[in-house]
Amino acid sequence: MRFEFERVSPESVGIPTEAIEAFLNKLEEEENETHSVMLLRHGKVCFEKWWAPETPESLHSMWSFSKSLTSTAIGFAVQEGSLKLSDKLIDIFPDKLPETVSENLEKCTVRDLLTMSCGHETEPDWHNKEDWIGDFLAHEFKYEPGTMFQYNTDGTNMLCAILAEKTGEQLTAYLRPRLLDPLGIGEIEMRVLPDGTEMGGAGYKLRTEDMARFMQFVLDRGKWQGEQLLNEEWFDLATAKQIETANTIYNPGRRTPDWSMGYCFQYWICQPEGVFRADGMYGQFGIAMPKKDALLIITEHSTNTQMVLDAVWDLLYPAIPED
Repeated sequence: MRFEFERVSPESVGIPTEAIEAFLNKLEEEENETHSVMLLRHGKVCFEKWWAPETPESLHSMWSFSKSLTSTAIGFAVQEGSLKLSDKLIDIFPDKLPETVSENLEKCTVRDLLTMSCGHETEPDWHNKEDWIGDFLAHEFKYEPGTMFQYNTDGTNMLCAILAEKTGEQLTAYLRPRLLDPLGIGEIEMRVLPDGTEMGGAGYKLRTEDMARFMQFVLDRGKWQGEQLLNEEWFDLATAKQIETANTIYNPGRRTPDWSMGYCFQYWICQPEGVFRADGMYGQFGIAMPKKDALLIITEHSTNTQMVLDAVWDLLYPAIPED
């Protein structure tokens, strides 16, 4: 039988309804195009709402929220011994290497892709390219891997290519028996790159509740319904700050504090201590608050996503008690 989240009132898990209303009112005042909001505490849904035409059954574009699912697939592959974080790109794709292999390309590993610090100064253009892997490897590795963050969707797609190379399965097929089926995540959609690689950097469409299922699994450090699916040690790495994001090449003119706090393994560090998030373009958020045993899921089409996060920190987060 498919697990269903228990539905309870906000007050029953210690959250005043007034705080939720203040948060939603702020989004409305800012004319934010919100699609859905779901709030959970202690693994129970205490608030949920969809704005027409979105419904609980709508598959929503996750954009880069997809990256966190890709990271989880790499965690399973490491757990099963199919690959190591120290595996080098030059050893995985020897037939795709440029004529001259630089010292920095030679050093680049799976871990560097997870932290978006492979050494590229700019993100390669991967759109509609059959040999996008070759293009990625030929793109200048200007910095020593592991030392300089630069947002890189192509690097996450490379993780999917590595997964396929090491396991013989595309991302969704690999995740289906290990994560998706156990969590009860059913119908999904996924974009595919020209060579057949699934686009784990930005390609998933999921339902809001399935986002919540995934993030509850992450908040519970790999455990689902009492069963440890993915070892806790993975989450010591995957959801902890691994690299600074405030640097001279990653959008140096931005004034967005929640993108300047640091990066994990395809998750972002948030302003409140201990909080991290899965994050997709236009504000597809899975915000994990471990100290409060709470999750906030948001889907939207926002052009001011920092405003949305500020509203969470100012109006909602302080109203949720710590355990």
